[in-house]
Amino acid sequence: MLPTLSDLCYFCLNDTLHKHDELLSALPLSKIRTLLVRDLSYDLMSIYETISITNLTLFDCSFNDLCQILKYVPMLKYLNAGCMDSDVKDDKFLKTALCLANNQALLLIKLIIRISSITFVDFEMLLKQTPNLSTLILSSSSRHLINAYDWEHFISILLPHLNHFEFKFYIRLIEKDDTDRTIDELFHIFKQFQTDFWHNQHHWYTEYYVHKDMAIIYTIPYISQYFTLTPDRNKHCNILVNNSQSFERVTKLTLSSSALTNNCRHYFSNVQSLHLVNYNSRSINDLCALNPEDIQSIKNIINLSSLKHLDIEDHYSINLSLVLLEMLKQAPQLSSITMRTSSVTLLFDNDQLCQYLNKMIKKLNIKKLAYFYPYIHSNQIEKFCTIFSNIEQLECSIDQLDHLLLLLSHLSKLSNITVNSSCFPDDINLWLHDKTMELKRNYLFEYTEEIFSPENKTLNIWIGENIN
Repeated sequence: MLPTLSDLCYFCLNDTLHKHDELLSALPLSKIRTLLVRDLSYDLMSIYETISITNLTLFDCSFNDLCQILKYVPMLKYLNAGCMDSDVKDDKFLKTALCLANNQALLLIKLIIRISSITFVDFEMLLKQTPNLSTLILSSSSRHLINAYDWEHFISILLPHLNHFEFKFYIRLIEKDDTDRTIDELFHIFKQFQTDFWHNQHHWYTEYYVHKDMAIIYTIPYISQYFTLTPDRNKHCNILVNNSQSFERVTKLTLSSSALTNNCRHYFSNVQSLHLVNYNSRSINDLCALNPEDIQSIKNIINLSSLKHLDIEDHYSINLSLVLLEMLKQAPQLSSITMRTSSVTLLFDNDQLCQYLNKMIKKLNIKKLAYFYPYIHSNQIEKFCTIFSNIEQLECSIDQLDHLLLLLSHLSKLSNITVNSSCFPDDINLWLHDKTMELKRNYLFEYTEEIFSPENKTLNIWIGENIN
């Protein structure tokens, strides 16, 4: 079918494994302008005389393939690539070709790239192909790229049109016995990104900090949607205090409860998903319990009016009902919750909380904790269905097939349910067909088993309209 779509100009393949190369080989690449795929191999590109792609997103490709793309896809204006470690050092022919053939991607003006291990020399060879680049967004864990002087020289000489440069460099700290000296050395290196060239000439501003065994420096605003905030973020850092836009792009925040006890200098205005954890706890006696009074501290860090999803760890269970009630009152868009099985039943005795849950929550994910409280008990299923009678999406674990039928019959607004269990019979498809016919609803099933853990079985059910 794909070869017959001669006018196809946009194609996105989200499935990164299933028949990837076979599907791509059937595409009319000479016509497509926008392509989003896992990778684009040399073997595939070399069979076409012309590839007219102007916007390309690669989820996972080799650095060598990326270099070849700049040669075989000359019309590129936008490239977004997630790369594996650079292996250009192992390909002398490619390295020589790159050195001799600069300026191959003359039309490329925006490059977004994520790469872990690479030398500055190798990355410089890549950017020499893009003399008209105006936007570069880079995320890397390579120590070799954290050199402000090299960047200043390279940008001034070879990237004269670059006016928008965003980066996030993060590295692991190796010297455990002399951490303070290591931090001082890193901060000296990081400060070189705050000179006249960066601030006054280009208006590129950076912040940096050390978190546990990792150091990070990033341009403002922070380029990632994900951020983890723990107490030690404030111990070794350089934060632009008056910059309220530093984390405006962060939509998913992981927050340690112990971070609430410090004078936090971060603010996240657009967080939609909040994961409450406690990273500093070494034993049950060290747990920092979250109290309803801490909601005000959370409000000082994030804008609760934007919050849509809450993931709360099991160790908060001592005050879970009161905390969750206060969160629901303060976050009017909160409609999705992830919690542990052991926490669910703690909500049942708070009538006001049950009313809020029933009214607001449309999506619920109940995670089991190994062998501790893995399932909701039989005598609690009906109570559970009453409290969450308005949910539309549910993920949970069961230990009896009858519980699945109870959920399907009592939760009338469900559109999707994902069930994890080890009790599914071999003839699960036949069993489902017979039982769901009795419920007079249209159902679509997907059943999977983990290859290396056959006892871990997942059943995904999509639920349609009633059958008259």
